[in-house]
Amino acid sequence: MPFADTSAIEQSDPEGAYRIFLVMAPDDLQRVGDMVFDRLLADLDDLGASLVWAREHVEDRAIRADLARRGFTERSRFTPHGHREMVVLDRHLPA
Repeated sequence: MPFADTSAIEQSDPEGAYRIFLVMAPDDLQRVGDMVFDRLLADLDDLGASLVWAREHVEDRAIRADLARRGFTERSRFTPHGHREMVVLDRHLPA
């Protein structure tokens, strides 16, 4: 059965910073996460990115652990009005 996952890169401030979006079912993350993440890193390198960041719900421990395994560290936490607590993680990229 094919998977309908999505990944994207969004430019943000400051210059050279990009946000990644990974929308994947947990099983797909286990199966193809490395391939998708490697592709995103190659695209970020092509863009000359110096920083990549993501945000996730605090209780999504498996996803946060996967990002930590990939070199992301927690930068901050916040709770949008009416929503669950979120954590912002980032990773500096080589120049």
